[in-house]
Amino acid sequence: MVTSLDNSAMRNPIKLASGSLVLRYTRVRDKKANTTRIYRTEIARNGAAITILVTDIASGEVAMKKDLAPDKNGTGNGGDGTGKNCTQTGEKVFNSQAECDNNFFSDCTRGGFVQCKANRTCEPKRSGYECCFKDGSGVAVTVIVWPNRLCPSIPYLPGDEQRLVLTQ
Repeated sequence: MVTSLDNSAMRNPIKLASGSLVLRYTRVRDKKANTTRIYRTEIARNGAAITILVTDIASGEVAMKKDLAPDKNGTGNGGDGTGKNCTQTGEKVFNSQAECDNNFFSDCTRGGFVQCKANRTCEPKRSGYECCFKDGSGVAVTVIVWPNRLCPSIPYLPGDEQRLVLTQ
């Protein structure tokens, strides 16, 4: 049986320039062995490097440490974040970041492709894009996509929270 407590900040884009942020605490109970383990899942950023770290609270043992490399299908770091790419002809322009995020995830060759890779490997994947707004500004977005299918070997991953959006 798996129960969890998620950080409510994950519902909105998070600015994480550096440091770490706890995403979730998960309790995994093995009825057959009559044991319970509690895990802390956090994300850490140091410059462009992003790491997912899952720790067993009681033992301090690292259950998973995953450095997330930029995805080849996206920029991985969300572009340069200056908005200068937004002045190029043919760039889509959005009213809000939410509209831009939805566009990325509804595009089967970008967000859908990254989701498929996360599900196939049962590991979080990293991608990115730049949102261009009607006022000419832009924001860099790095996104962490979790598997959204059950991965019994790694029950502490936030499988029901499909994505984490980081802005720069």
